[in-house]
Amino acid sequence: MPIISGVLKDGAGQPIAGCTIQLKAMNTTSAVIMTTTARVGVSATAGAYRIEALPARYEVTLVVEGFPPQKAGFIDVYADSPDGTLNDFLIRPGADYLMPDVMKAFEVLSEQARVSAERAVTADADITAKVDGLDAKLTSSMQSLDQKSAESLSAIDTGRNSAIQAITQKQTEATG
Repeated sequence: MPIISGVLKDGAGQPIAGCTIQLKAMNTTSAVIMTTTARVGVSATAGAYRIEALPARYEVTLVVEGFPPQKAGFIDVYADSPDGTLNDFLIRPGADYLMPDVMKAFEVLSEQARVSAERAVTADADITAKVDGLDAKLTSSMQSLDQKSAESLSAIDTGRNSAIQAITQKQTEATG
């Protein structure tokens, strides 16, 4: 369970004494029920606080007697969150911030899917190029075959006509 601890300070760096930190659960988890509020008092003189936070998303409110409550923001506490100050939790985390294993696994799967999709696009382009190349070769081969077939048929016709003429000439000479 992560520990949120430190010294609550004002803008001038002075400890804020007599403040209550309220953590209102914004979602229900196996450990916390939504809308429940935990209140942790800050030490009267040094502004020190310590919170053993259960995993959940919380709205943080600071309450000082005699002043209206001030919402400080939201924090996300995970089972594997590192210990830190309230400010550490309130600062928007970067992409490399520790997160639950499920989210890490999801990011890995998402990246793998992206890479696979890129590879599929590349493979599709390669296959299309190869099919187009084969189609061009087939078309060229078919044209060549058509041309050679026409030439062969022409040669056969020429040979047949020559044979008919020779036979006709021989018959004419024999009867003649």
